[in-house]
Amino acid sequence: MTLHRISTLLVLLFGLAQYFVIIPAQVETVSYGWVRPNTVPNALAILIVVVAAVQLINSDNPVEERPTLLHLARALAFFVGVWICAYLMPIIGFLKVALPMALILMLAVGERRWIWLVVGGVFLPTLIWYGTEIVLGRPLP
Repeated sequence: MTLHRISTLLVLLFGLAQYFVIIPAQVETVSYGWVRPNTVPNALAILIVVVAAVQLINSDNPVEERPTLLHLARALAFFVGVWICAYLMPIIGFLKVALPMALILMLAVGERRWIWLVVGGVFLPTLIWYGTEIVLGRPLP
């Protein structure tokens, strides 16, 4: 089993865990609003599962790359970074954490084109905040 297939399988399992365990436990039912709070998270979890399943089935990656200590260290750094951001969001606020986190992640994966850094690191987190807080009236941490 290659690193590519292992990571794809983990993403698929993450999507299933989101849909069946995490979203039902963390999303509360409310009586107001025209969109139920679990609609968008459930749709995105299903999208993650479907895309990961297609990738897993259609993967013909000829490179047999085995996980190295560097791969595991980078994965651990990513995992710790996401947990730190999740901890800081309720304390500092969504935008103050999401903007730097998105930029750092994009730089970490090698993105250096400024237009994509602006779109993915500034515009999209701001759009998520605006759509959730202003349009839907749902509080973000």
